[in-house]
Amino acid sequence: RDRPRAKYGSANSKGCKCNSAMGLLAAITDWLDKVPGSILIDGECGSAATLVAFGHKAKVYITPRSRVFIHAPKQLDCTKRGGVWTVAEKLGKSSTTHFMLATYRSRTKQPRRLIRQWIADGVRFTPEEAVKLGFCEKVMQLAEFQALK
Repeated sequence: RDRPRAKYGSANSKGCKCNSAMGLLAAITDWLDKVPGSILIDGECGSAATLVAFGHKAKVYITPRSRVFIHAPKQLDCTKRGGVWTVAEKLGKSSTTHFMLATYRSRTKQPRRLIRQWIADGVRFTPEEAVKLGFCEKVMQLAEFQALK
């Protein structure tokens, strides 16, 4: 189908497993290297989905009612005790946290200490904050994004 180049990507996810996000990021980055495009956040872009949205050099736009949510990664640990399987949630997998820190720093140029605090606190950004901090290029309506060439 013929589509405007800017309509290739849309990030609207509350997150997923980091391994899945890394696979999506690799595919999107490879695709954007071949066919330049842009990403539109239209809804919630949170958790591992932020790595997909911000982990490349493409321009990222955001609609007025959308949000960006970053937080420390969670890791589930399944163990068997007394014949019963239990699932314990552990915070912070260092390699994932390091990748998140590098991705957000590359995109926003904000100090490492500040980004580390955002990750630790779990921060939700408005569209205006996302633009001001450098996550996104501009707040725009879907129709405006579709009109980009």
